[in-house]
Amino acid sequence: MTSLTALTIAAAREGLRKKAFSALELTDAYVAAIEKARVLNAFIVETPEKARDMAKASDARLAKGEAGALEGIPLGIKDLFATKGIHTQACSHVLDAFKPPYESTVTANLWRDGAVMLGKLNMDEFAMGSSNETSYYGNVINPWKRRNFNAALVPGGSSGGSASAVAAHICAAATATDTGGSIRQPAAFTGTVGIKPTYGRCSRWGIVAFASSLDQAGPIARDVRDAAIMLKSMASVDPKDTTSVDLPVPDYEKAIGRPIKGLRVGIPKEYRVDPMPAEIDALWAQGAAWLKEHPYTNRTRGSKTDHERKAMNQAEVSVCSILRDWIKGQVMAVETGILTFEGAFLGQILLPNGRTVLEQAAETLLPALEGPRP
Repeated sequence: MTSLTALTIAAAREGLRKKAFSALELTDAYVAAIEKARVLNAFIVETPEKARDMAKASDARLAKGEAGALEGIPLGIKDLFATKGIHTQACSHVLDAFKPPYESTVTANLWRDGAVMLGKLNMDEFAMGSSNETSYYGNVINPWKRRNFNAALVPGGSSGGSASAVAAHICAAATATDTGGSIRQPAAFTGTVGIKPTYGRCSRWGIVAFASSLDQAGPIARDVRDAAIMLKSMASVDPKDTTSVDLPVPDYEKAIGRPIKGLRVGIPKEYRVDPMPAEIDALWAQGAAWLKEHPYTNRTRGSKTDHERKAMNQAEVSVCSILRDWIKGQVMAVETGILTFEGAFLGQILLPNGRTVLEQAAETLLPALEGPRP
C-alpha cells in the first residue's frame, strides 16, 4: 500500500471514508515521519498526544457518518496562529511561554471540520523575513537539495516551516500567512502550492499581526486540489474581524477543471527582470504557452474528446522530453524528509492532465532512467 504520508488530502479523505485505514493510523504515520525529519527543524512544537485524541474523535465521527470536510486530516499550524493552551510565540523569544486561552478563527474552522493538529511550525520571527533564518528556534531547512550541491537550502519565508513540512510529507497541509509573499515565495522554493487569498476572505482574528492591512491567512498544500480543500475550510466571515468579507465561501474544489477558454491572463512585465536565468525565463515562457495552447484545465479523462486526449498526451511527451536532462539522476527520499532535485519550482507546474511535472516524471520517466534508485 502507498505510504500513508504520501497521500494527498483528497486521497486520504477517500481512504478514510472507505475505511481503508483509520484517522489514528494516518496520524501515527505522520507522527513517526515528523520524528524522522527533525533535522529540517520545521516543527518547533510537536503535539502527538493531542493529535491522537483528535484522530480518535475523527474515527468516531467517521463511524457515525458525520465526517467533516477535513475529517481526520493531520495538519501543521504556523506559529503565528493562536492555538488554545498550546505554544504560540510567532517564533520569538519575546513571547516565551505564551499559551493563549483562545483559538484563532482560522484554526477553529479547521478543527470544526475535523482536522487533526500535529504541532506548531517554525517561521521567521514575527513573520519578518523571507528565508526562515530569523526564527528564535533556528533555521528551517528546505527538504530539497540541488543536484551535486550538498549545502542546506532555505525554504523561503516567512512560512518556511509550513512549506518545508508539506514538501517533506510530514503533514498533509499547513496553515500559512502572506503579507508580501510569505506564502507564495516559500511554496515556490519547495515545489508546493500556496495561495494568498483576497484580503478579507480569511479572518485575521487570533493571528499575530505584521501589517494588518496586508496580512492574510492561506494554505500551503501539495497540489491545487488540496489547496482548494484547505481554503474552503479556512475561509469565513468573522464578527471578530471587521475586515473579513461577508460573502458566501465558494466550493473551490468544484472549480478545478473548468475550461479557461475566454479567460484573460495578465503577465506583469515587471516579474521578468534582468538578469533572469535563461532556464527560469524558458519555463516562464512555457507556462504562458500552455495557457494559450490548451484552453482547458484538469478534467477527468472520460470527459475529454479524442482530440483533447491526443493534445494532452503530446504535451506530456513534449514536457517530459524537455525535462529529461533536468530530472535524470534525481532521487526522492521522503521517508527521511530529504529530497534532492534541481529546480523545485517544477513541482508547481501543472500538466494538462492536472498532474505536476514531478508527478508525471516519477510515473513515466524515472523508472526508465539509467542508474540505481534508492
